[in-house]
Amino acid sequence: MSTIDMRNMAWAITCCGVVFATFPVSAQAESPPVIASVHPSCVTAGRSVEVEFSGSGLEAVTMIVSSVPGGNFERISPKRFRVAVPESARPGYYDVRAFGAGGLSAPVPFMVSRRAGVVEPGDKSVANPMKIGLDQTISGRILAAGETDRYEFETRQGQGIVFECYADRIDSRMRAVLELFDASGRRIAANRGYFGVDPLIGWVAPADGRYEIRVHDLSFGGGPDFVYRLDVDTGPRPEFAVPGQVARDQKSQVRILGRNLGSSAVSKSDAPERLSLTSTNFEIAADQAKSIIEPPVNRTIAQSAVDFLAIDVPNSHASVAVRAGEYVPKTAGDRCISPETAMEIACPGDISGQFADKNFSRWFALNAKRGEVFRFEVFSERLGAPTDLRLGLFDPTGNRELIGFEDVFDSPHAPLPTGHADPDGSWIAPADGRFLIELRETKAGPEPDPRKVFVLSVRRDEPDFRVVAMPSAGASGAINVQAGGRATFDLVALRRRGYEGPIRVYAQTLPDGLSCPDVWIGPETDRAVMVLSADSESRARVETIRLMSEADGIGQRPVAMAAPSRGASPVLRGRLVPQPLFGIAGKSAIRVQADAHRPFSHPLYGTLTPKHAPGGVVDVAVRIDRLDRSHASPVRLSFEGMSPQFSSPGQISIVPAGENEGWLSLALPSDSKPGKYSFVVRAESTVPSADPSKPEAVVAFSEPVTIEIHPAAFLVEADPFTPAKVKRGESFKIRYGARRRNGFIGKVHTELAVPGIVTNVPGVRGRGETFVGQTDQGVLNVVVNPDAPLGRVPFLRLLTIGVVEDEAIHQGAVFLDLEIAE
Repeated sequence: MSTIDMRNMAWAITCCGVVFATFPVSAQAESPPVIASVHPSCVTAGRSVEVEFSGSGLEAVTMIVSSVPGGNFERISPKRFRVAVPESARPGYYDVRAFGAGGLSAPVPFMVSRRAGVVEPGDKSVANPMKIGLDQTISGRILAAGETDRYEFETRQGQGIVFECYADRIDSRMRAVLELFDASGRRIAANRGYFGVDPLIGWVAPADGRYEIRVHDLSFGGGPDFVYRLDVDTGPRPEFAVPGQVARDQKSQVRILGRNLGSSAVSKSDAPERLSLTSTNFEIAADQAKSIIEPPVNRTIAQSAVDFLAIDVPNSHASVAVRAGEYVPKTAGDRCISPETAMEIACPGDISGQFADKNFSRWFALNAKRGEVFRFEVFSERLGAPTDLRLGLFDPTGNRELIGFEDVFDSPHAPLPTGHADPDGSWIAPADGRFLIELRETKAGPEPDPRKVFVLSVRRDEPDFRVVAMPSAGASGAINVQAGGRATFDLVALRRRGYEGPIRVYAQTLPDGLSCPDVWIGPETDRAVMVLSADSESRARVETIRLMSEADGIGQRPVAMAAPSRGASPVLRGRLVPQPLFGIAGKSAIRVQADAHRPFSHPLYGTLTPKHAPGGVVDVAVRIDRLDRSHASPVRLSFEGMSPQFSSPGQISIVPAGENEGWLSLALPSDSKPGKYSFVVRAESTVPSADPSKPEAVVAFSEPVTIEIHPAAFLVEADPFTPAKVKRGESFKIRYGARRRNGFIGKVHTELAVPGIVTNVPGVRGRGETFVGQTDQGVLNVVVNPDAPLGRVPFLRLLTIGVVEDEAIHQGAVFLDLEIAE
């Protein structure tokens, strides 16, 4: 196969498109390209702009992939492209990725604007600020430490101007600071954080004249990754909506708040040069009031649990997102600031309000019956508000707090942050009566902030969930699979309103030559691993994968795709991406197959299929197929994506050099919840490289292994004083019990076993034992052969079969720790 000649070609992909490329096939894995930044990071709809990529591996890039519908990237030089975006492109956040022989890069934010754009020249002089006009978008970057970018403009008295800087929100490393100066060099305004850490200055010109806006990093750092977008805007500048929620499929009216939106000020300021918030009413037709899965707004992983509706404000540059909910919310007025003035709330029901005054509490009243279960969920930070709220349930007097809810913390097993600062929790009414609810803002500033919008939702425990897919740790922020191989990616369940049951995740559609088997996120588990497999003849290309999730009694939910992001924060974060893409590149050197249901032969009951129950053992048969069969090095096996309740550091095994089959076993805790669970087997080995003396380390994964745990008929337990070290030729006893559960009274038979072998364990002889009725204690006599293999007997266990009417129905097991010595 030949590589693609890029010099005279343009590459583009739309959100529904598929693009093909070919590469030389190699068993050695090349690293995917990495985009550290794109400059400029914004393009005007209907225009084109030349952009520069910084990062690594970009010289070998053969395709640029963008989620901008109709966006086109034409290569000019190894790291420079000309980007053209159609005029119909909706303003907002999109993604750009690079694809090459090593696969697909992680996505980098890329913005589309309606404003005219200019690019800051790289050779500007600090002594001579760049002259700009109003209503422009400036794309800049701080290349050198200590640098400050200066922009000079002219305006007239009374002109309201908004200066807004995007840096952290586009994953820039820059912590931006804005400073405004008059012609004499006097600083007249400054800001270093309005949208999170991204600054905004709203200003009214006190006189005609020349002014200067400056941009620099908070710690005066610099580099290619310190990119920013600066908007200088005199037109409508929307920021948020009140109420923060509209009802799906119903006609609604909201108030859009921002700058230069109307004549009536929402908040007044003692500073005449500060541009106040204003508002305008906006009507949403019923056919428009539908949740949009992928609005062009920046969303965190926690916001995947929120259905958003994106509102385009006329003559504005951007969309405003509001929650699309089940009900029209009632409005919390300014009077519900004490227990005496608490506002009545019904269940189910929603209330929307603001902390726009100096009262940082809102009180509500709820009538309840003893034993009723209520679920309280607040939406505020997840609506983009700068809040940190606390919800408390009080007795009828409002003096004694019964329970309180605060932040939802990150799942300890999620690869990216899933938590948020919105209270969420359930409560059981202790008696009949009227109870009080306080919603308090704990992050109160010196001045009221109308942006602090909230929606309080009160429900019964109506189970719900969302699932987010994201690249596995160490995957460079993207999903890449080799031909003939497999790639894993993580699934994280965001469980809501008390749902703890199993969740099935499956691929809705897949191109030919690819497979993605169903997996299960088990009961009370919030993580699983999904596996994407490519046929050995798969061509190098970029594809789209659409995933769905479902749970009994709840229904189906689309799976959102997330990617890691860092921005100006030292902490790794995550954001939702509009395109669920993956790359196919390279050739896999190892393929792993795993089976947790391989039948085994029992001396009394013939061929049996494994059945799994709490307290039992799962045996996984593993096969290794190598592309180069002449190099058969040892393979280390372990589990990946295992439910935390099953995990143990000791769950590994080694397939010896020259062999291609092995076993991996797992002990199920006695308190395992019945249901389906999925995991994969991870295989680590080496393959030949260009230097024969230095083999290349590789990692491969099996297809998903799904087990179903059934209620246990008995729990097998071994005497903890059973000898753990026995010499060749010696005999010993194993005292054990099989405690019956769930009404089981049938016959129980116990034998020694290892994976795939019952009774005839190499080097060890033990005579099986049967007991019936209410008997639940027994003893096995075991003899170690004189020629038994030295060392620990891997995965040795007592295997117990439960019989009902002469049919082997139930299985249980317990591991034995046995080392054979001289």
